[in-house]
Amino acid sequence: MRVAKRISDEFKRKIEERKETFKSGARIVVVETIDDPTPLPKGLEGTVRFVDDIGSIHPIWDNGSTLAALLEDKIKLI
Repeated sequence: MRVAKRISDEFKRKIEERKETFKSGARIVVVETIDDPTPLPKGLEGTVRFVDDIGSIHPIWDNGSTLAALLEDKIKLI
């Protein structure tokens, strides 16, 4: 159970960090996405709407898409 609690605590910390970093209205860019059937293209920019409780960033991408960026995806502020 200690390992599960440690992982859970680390996961919660990462989500809270992401919520603090990617505030509504912030501009972001895709650095890298996980291997996904519909990956976000590298270099795509967008505006953050919100970060949900599992750490996914929900933006409006400049190409019109509203596909969320997962916790595993590498996204940075611009």
